[in-house]
Amino acid sequence: KRDHLRTALGFRYGITSHWEASIEADSYFTHGLKHGGFFEDSGFSTLHLGTKYLLGDPLNVGWDTSVGLDWQRPLGNPPLDVTDGLRHVMPFISASHPLEDHPGWRVFTGFGWDSVAQTGTRGALEKNELGDDSVNFTGGVLWERGPMTYALEANYATTRFNSAGNRDVYALRPSVLWVLPQKYTFGARGKWVLGVGLRLTHGPDGNDVGMNAKLRVNF
Repeated sequence: KRDHLRTALGFRYGITSHWEASIEADSYFTHGLKHGGFFEDSGFSTLHLGTKYLLGDPLNVGWDTSVGLDWQRPLGNPPLDVTDGLRHVMPFISASHPLEDHPGWRVFTGFGWDSVAQTGTRGALEKNELGDDSVNFTGGVLWERGPMTYALEANYATTRFNSAGNRDVYALRPSVLWVLPQKYTFGARGKWVLGVGLRLTHGPDGNDVGMNAKLRVNF
């Protein structure tokens, strides 16, 4: 639909066995199938910083709980179609619980807040991106089977708790994770995980379908 492709490169570091920090930068480049030749225009569009702390099961109810904070803002003056031009501050809490009667199955849930502010960078909202302060609720299930993990996540985001009006976005995200065998990791040690997912949304702008892929290498 647009002139540019976007990709990201990030690093995550375990400060302790319970506390981690991450940094990620989104980059963009022209793909040559519409306006502009291949890599004729390229650069960085967004910086992400994050941290998460594992609380464990402080209430002894069988749920592993984490709290965290994500922060992001645009970099420089990228094209309109690769950034929303907003700064996001996003605290969250998440929890998961293994199903003892169903080995390999785990349910999870989460709650988050997205506080947004305008920056000096121009941008354009994605389809069904709220662009205002909002809260979100997440729930889903994971099934681990050998080197494969299958996930289904449902998400609800709304602006009903602020003055921006009553707008809601519903999302469904099926995904698959594959732990790559060593023959595909160039003999490197560590755990390589390839993930592919769909994002199906319904909101103020109608229905939308997206897809993403991610490679994670753990050292």
